[in-house]
Amino acid sequence: MKPYINLKKLREDRNWTQLQAAKELGFCRSYISAVENRKQGVSTEMLNAIIRVFNVRYEDFYSHKQLPKYKRRVQEAS
Repeated sequence: MKPYINLKKLREDRNWTQLQAAKELGFCRSYISAVENRKQGVSTEMLNAIIRVFNVRYEDFYSHKQLPKYKRRVQEAS
């Protein structure tokens, strides 16, 4: 699962708007929107804020559900 999808899910699980999430995370709403819409990557500062505010682990934020798909691509390339 991509980080921007997890950010949106974390935000929506709390019933927060992008503006509410931006205030809690300490970033502008446009940055939240850009991350969720794949127009901007997640900075280290943003990742640290998400981990702190949403009380998640780094491993939780970057879900490993995509890992089997990646493994298949590696096997096909071999």
